[in-house]
Amino acid sequence: MKANVVAAGAGRASRWWPFTWVLLLGGSLGAAVAGAGLGLLPWLSAGLVSHWWRALALVALYTLPGLALLRLLWPRDLPLALSTRLALAALVSAALPPLLLLAFESVGLPWGRAATWGYLLLCLAAHVRWWMVDAGSRSGRSAWAPALLSPGLALLAITVAALLVRLYIVRDLPTGLLGDSYHHTLMAQLLVDNRGLFRSWEPYAPLTTFTYHFGFHANAAFVHWVTGLDVVASVLLAGQLMNALAAPAAFALVVAALRGSPWVGVWAALITVFVLTIPAHFVLWGRYTQLTGQVVLV
Repeated sequence: MKANVVAAGAGRASRWWPFTWVLLLGGSLGAAVAGAGLGLLPWLSAGLVSHWWRALALVALYTLPGLALLRLLWPRDLPLALSTRLALAALVSAALPPLLLLAFESVGLPWGRAATWGYLLLCLAAHVRWWMVDAGSRSGRSAWAPALLSPGLALLAITVAALLVRLYIVRDLPTGLLGDSYHHTLMAQLLVDNRGLFRSWEPYAPLTTFTYHFGFHANAAFVHWVTGLDVVASVLLAGQLMNALAAPAAFALVVAALRGSPWVGVWAALITVFVLTIPAHFVLWGRYTQLTGQVVLV
């Protein structure tokens, strides 16, 4: 009887899926248009036609690795809601690129485009394997059938809207703004040129040491390797990605760390990316390293 009730509930919830995604898309676009203006819509349409595969690659880069690590390391006696798991996965995924570059440099191995795609394919294969194992023991799909007003979907809409607004603002910039962006682009370019961590700054500067924190630069290099964009554009894109990830960071801080309500987490995310001066000011400031540190700190 219990199984029948669960199956019936899952069936009723599944009928709401089309309406849920319509609301998600409409909410994201509505919030983005409110922040950036009607000019965002034709820009977004043209961008999706040209760069849809890059968008999918970036989604994979900032979900699959974090979800895999949470699956392996998160304590089983502390269950996570799907919304919280996805929020944490984005932050963990942002923390992994510098650790991978450091690990490979420690054993004398290079890292580049092939290694990055292999890393994502390995994570994808692990998820497929886990899904096949779980499918045999899961009764129904109720765990994946969200309610119409799920806080997870609201968080996703806020994050997407924040990213669209920030990308629209920088759409015509040839590089990131202010002096910080110049130096971050230089370091990201050196990571790409050297296929990992480096000692010599040649041919850009007469230096033979590298003691700077490189978390953001590693993310910019990974964005370059999965999208094929040049490093200058990848730094600008990675900066806006980190800016949008402030939304799931605020959500995860409230829900996973402080044990608050998911809807309180949604409000925290909304206020963080659409009301507060910081992190929005990083679009103009270019201090993406500080922003990345705040994101992964959670």
